[in-house]
Amino acid sequence: MSKKSGYTLAETLISVLVIGIIAAICAPMIRNSIPNKNFSLLKKAYYVVDNVVKDLMNDTYYYPDMRSNCVDMSGTNNTNYLSKAQAEALGITNCFTGLDYNQQVNIAGTNQVAGGNWKFARLFISKLETQETLEDAFGRLAPDVSPKTITTTDGIVYNFDRMNYNEARGGYLIRIDVNGAEGPNSYAPSYTNSDGDNLNSCESFTRWEPTQAGSHYENSRFDRAALLIHFDGTIEITNTQSEFANILNSQNNILNGNNNSI
Repeated sequence: MSKKSGYTLAETLISVLVIGIIAAICAPMIRNSIPNKNFSLLKKAYYVVDNVVKDLMNDTYYYPDMRSNCVDMSGTNNTNYLSKAQAEALGITNCFTGLDYNQQVNIAGTNQVAGGNWKFARLFISKLETQETLEDAFGRLAPDVSPKTITTTDGIVYNFDRMNYNEARGGYLIRIDVNGAEGPNSYAPSYTNSDGDNLNSCESFTRWEPTQAGSHYENSRFDRAALLIHFDGTIEITNTQSEFANILNSQNNILNGNNNSI
């Protein structure tokens, strides 16, 4: 009569333990091998901003090259372009450094006027593939509308609440959420403004402002970023956001700033 063989309880427990150890080792590797959709969209959004800025900087109709008005001809600095503030201090007028030129101009091909403080925002919106008509998109910039958000056909939300002309700010601040109301609604863990994120969706502008402690971050899955577009066309990653900077191509024209005043 043959003896039946089988696993003892100890052997079963050892097998389960080995499988658990292997799973613990492999899980992070598998997780890291899965493409991060938010990171891909953040990178895409940055390239959209970069391309729009370059397009507008090279558009001599909206932003003609006025650097010849920004040269100090009074002395040895006559080969150096001055900043607008430096030029004004020397009594040089009509010194425009790029995206601060002429805040009142018609948008070609439309009945809209890119006037006042929102010229750049209107021109920027006109370059996007928005889910709504251009006229409706421009309506998002009305004074009584908050937040002033535009959603593109790929679902990325651009917040224009700080895209108005502000000389003291030195450019135009744009916030991006690559998946709208879907979570985690978090900036990069290193984002230094108020050291945290409120993890709220995008119904009002204040919900885009970080307010809670940094422990609320989903460190590897943040879906928001903030950029300052300077008048000279350079793009600054504000408030550190080192994780966001790391996912971008190092050849991009980026100034890694820590400007908490915006």
